Amino acid sequence: MRAVFHGSRCSVVGYLDRAETSEIHVLHSTEVPERGLISFCTIGLSDHPDDGYEVDPPLGVEIVAVSNRPEFAEVLSTAAFCVINSGYRARPGGAFPGVVRLHYPDTSVPNLHFVEPYLWDEHALRAHVYDGKTVAWLQALPISDAETVYLVEHGAEALGELFARSDPDFVDLHRASVV
Repeated sequence: MRAVFHGSRCSVVGYLDRAETSEIHVLHSTEVPERGLISFCTIGLSDHPDDGYEVDPPLGVEIVAVSNRPEFAEVLSTAAFCVINSGYRARPGGAFPGVVRLHYPDTSVPNLHFVEPYLWDEHALRAHVYDGKTVAWLQALPISDAETVYLVEHGAEALGELFARSDPDFVDLHRASVV
């Protein structure tokens, strides 16, 4: 993943869940995709296959995101623990409610929405088979409660069209909702 993010400084940090029974690692890569931003990628989440897909070898997901806050990696670790410990399924077009709010209580975008990665080399983040597993990457975008309701009522494609017209700053955890 370092080759994909190729930041000025890369590090991998381990995170434990609240009970200290599950661990996930998150890659932090500074100045990627542009100066002042940090790219994040879970490492090892794909070891927990998504049983909802009949893919051989089994499919696992890694989550990528971008922020200007180093501690945003904790949001990704929480999303990973939702998958590992609670059976959530990270899927294109899906959402995990309240995950951002757990770390940023005053945020206007408390939920995570998953889309195909678009900020990095798209070819490098396409699904690949590694060591007996199929790995796919999803980009996590913080979204508002109103955007989440819109997602549920109208679907991911309709929400994506709203985002394309409005071009919201997904790094801004206090941005106005597009809905």
